[in-house]
Parts: sequence; C-alpha cells; structure tokens
Amino acid sequence: MTRIWWTRNRLWLVALLPALALALVSSAFRLTTLYLPWQWSKPTEAHGPSGTLHQRFLGFDDKYYERTVDVTVTSAKPVDSFDGAAAVPGGTLWQVDFEFTARPDQLLTGSCHVDLLDADGVRYNSLPGKQAADPDSFYLAPIVPPQCVPEEAPGPEVAPITGELVPSPVERPRTWQWSTSVAMPDGVTPERVRIGWLQPVYLELLLASPAGSEPPR
Repeated sequence: MTRIWWTRNRLWLVALLPALALALVSSAFRLTTLYLPWQWSKPTEAHGPSGTLHQRFLGFDDKYYERTVDVTVTSAKPVDSFDGAAAVPGGTLWQVDFEFTARPDQLLTGSCHVDLLDADGVRYNSLPGKQAADPDSFYLAPIVPPQCVPEEAPGPEVAPITGELVPSPVERPRTWQWSTSVAMPDGVTPERVRIGWLQPVYLELLLASPAGSEPPR
C-alpha cells in the first residue's frame, strides 16, 4: 500500500476502530455469558489427590445455593469389570475410588461427572467404551453420569418441578466412599481426575499414586 492510499483512507480507518472494538467486546460477551457457563471452564486444580470444590449455583426454585465438598481420589486401578460392565475390545476399564466429606445439608444430588486425563490431557469420561462383562447378559449403557452420593442417604435436593427443598430420607454421613469406572484405550495410563456437578466449575486432582500397574489380561 502506498502513502497516497493511507492518506486517502485514513478517515475510514479511524472510523473503523470503534466498530472493531465493539465487535471484540461483543465476541467476548458471547464467550463469557453464553458459551463458557455451559462448558467445564472454571477449574480448581489441586496439587495432589485431595482438594475442595466450592460452587455457587442456581437451584430449580430460582434461589442461589452454595456447595462445598472435600474430595480425595484414593485410587485408580485397572479392573476386569465394574458394576456389570467391561471395556470394549481394545480398551481397559479403570476403577476410580473416591472419598467425600461434606455437611449433610449440602446439595450434592444430581449427575456427578468424572473424567480421567492422560499425560497429553486427553479426557475420557465414565459413559462410553463399555459393554456387558458377562457375554450372556445385557448391558444398558447409562445416558447421564451417576450420582456420587450414598443411594440410601443422598442428602437434600430441590425438586425440579415444584422447587421444593426435599430432605434426605436418611441423613447423609459427613464422610462416605464412592466408586465409578472409566474406559480408556489399551496402553493409556490416567494421571489426573476431574470431577464436577454443574458446569462450569470442576475440581482436578492428581492420582493418589502412579497408576503403573499392568492392566488385567
């Protein structure tokens, strides 16, 4: 471009700057208000196998609640099967064991999302890559992640339709254990665990010890 071109078009270029700034602001607004709240975009990264997840969220009754739960991943180990499921051919099933600590009045019902991450940061969640452990049985793959609270004492929850706060049938203990499984390709070893209840907040933990044991054959 010549000096003459810049001279002729400098006014237009000056006028273009506010429009460009407005476009950038608009793009940032969409990212922060429309996209990121519906993705796992707000991590709390622990420097070990234990950490605390804290989240403020909107319930079905249009009221804001806060949840605080201490999470420890106690182990991640390869297994032949878990809860009637095995990995599909070419995969290895990893059992992940957790310990949770939270006040009994904390709202922790609902889907509990668990991902395993390998050394490259590739994530594997708890839903796909599974089949029936018994060839003569039928395995119905879940559509949503399971809840990670005791089945008989899940704690209080807000009813989806009425917005009513429903107490737990049995008070949830302050500390409990829970396990799930994740299928990963053969030869891939998990190094970190992600867990969360509602997007965008999640907790990322290191495994309690290197998961270097050989997968079952």
